[in-house]
Amino acid sequence: MRRNGPEANKVQKVSSGTDSSIGDTPEIESIAVPSYEPRGPYGAKEVGEGSMVPVLGSIANAIYDAVGVRMTELPITPQKILAALEEKRLTVETTIQPPQAPLDR
Repeated sequence: MRRNGPEANKVQKVSSGTDSSIGDTPEIESIAVPSYEPRGPYGAKEVGEGSMVPVLGSIANAIYDAVGVRMTELPITPQKILAALEEKRLTVETTIQPPQAPLDR
């Protein structure tokens, strides 16, 4: 997907391996929707967390989708990704057993 305009530099920053910050999040407009929620206190719906965009979680999931390692600590750096890939490689190598020769009977 190709991006042009002010959003393009955000994609570049994420791919460069630098720490993400509030400047990397999209602009959010919160609006109140008049309604009544019978399960909420005083008929209220959730307040506060709806506008929190999980940018870093999305980046971590994109890394997992791309290379197959789950990043669980911040900041996510290229060095941490390489270390996780190496750990995964070593784990796979030690759990795969070579084929056994058939026993003589």
